[in-house]
Amino acid sequence: MILECLAVSTIYGITPLMEKYIIKFIEIESFIILSGLIIFMVCATYWFFFHKKKLWKDIQTIKNYPILFLLLFTTTILIYIVANFLYMSVIKHNKTYLGTSMIATYPIITVLLGYLLYNEDISLTHILGVFFIIGGVVLLTLT
Repeated sequence: MILECLAVSTIYGITPLMEKYIIKFIEIESFIILSGLIIFMVCATYWFFFHKKKLWKDIQTIKNYPILFLLLFTTTILIYIVANFLYMSVIKHNKTYLGTSMIATYPIITVLLGYLLYNEDISLTHILGVFFIIGGVVLLTLT
């Protein structure tokens, strides 16, 4: 798990710099549309060749539980359009490290909603971690 998390952190650390460079040349809306098309083509090709049965099974599951489609649709709109547009605007008009650090406060919301919606345990370590996140963001904004 640690290696996977470090890999994701490294990727998340590099991509804002690449994205900021790209949106110097193209509109944010174009970036979202073009990156969405690339994601679709890559994922569709991969799933079609390697996981076709799982994909059809999941489509059937979604057909049987319409709430899943509504949630999938909503999260797609929120993540890939609304959040990406706001995120790109933040990094385009601000220091990249500052924008990404402030956006990285989302674990606070995740911990609270996990507790409220799924009755997930919140330990003293979680609470301290949330305070460290807030403290880190405050320190970054002071510079």
